Amino acid sequence: MPHDTAPATAYRINSNDLIVRPLDDEAIAFNRSSGATHHLPPLAACLVSLLLDRPYTLDALTEAMLPYYADDESGSADGRTIQPLLTETLEKLGRLGLISHQP
Repeated sequence: MPHDTAPATAYRINSNDLIVRPLDDEAIAFNRSSGATHHLPPLAACLVSLLLDRPYTLDALTEAMLPYYADDESGSADGRTIQPLLTETLEKLGRLGLISHQP
């Protein structure tokens, strides 16, 4: 019996009115539509920076972030170990209204 698989969820920036300015390894995000300003810690800043270019699935974001989490000994990171951290950060960005996800 064939397996129906749901389409991958893509994360994207919610507004064209989002202005992001780097601040060392962090960032400040200003949403012109809402007037809200947000301080983004390093991981959130990196994810928002990627999502400003185009939508990403969680798997694609994980792949893009692997080099930043490279293990000192092996030179590689395991996507299974960083994906929960990415998911948590993406959920926080979603609660702030900065990103959304949809199939």
